[in-house]
Amino acid sequence: MGDSAPFSRDFLSSLHGLTARERQILLRLAACEGNRVIARHLRITERTVKAHLTSILTKLSLTSRTEATVVALRYHRQLCPAVPGGAMDQSPIAEAPCDS
Repeated sequence: MGDSAPFSRDFLSSLHGLTARERQILLRLAACEGNRVIARHLRITERTVKAHLTSILTKLSLTSRTEATVVALRYHRQLCPAVPGGAMDQSPIAEAPCDS
């Protein structure tokens, strides 16, 4: 997966550097959603989804959507955003709520 080892501290640092929107998109990508579906769910344009995906790949030194999907599945808990009140947001990945 690019130049960064997927379990290194540097990689985890990069993962935490993703914006909330990038995290949402990465989780939706792992749920096998295409750009059009992601755009509809998040009420943004497909072009914006593509821009976020490009940013995700760059920030994480990944080369493909497939690598990004593997990262999203492996680091699911770290990607799930906390919501006010201490609860965790629901993940779009089937049977994988963020608070499990």
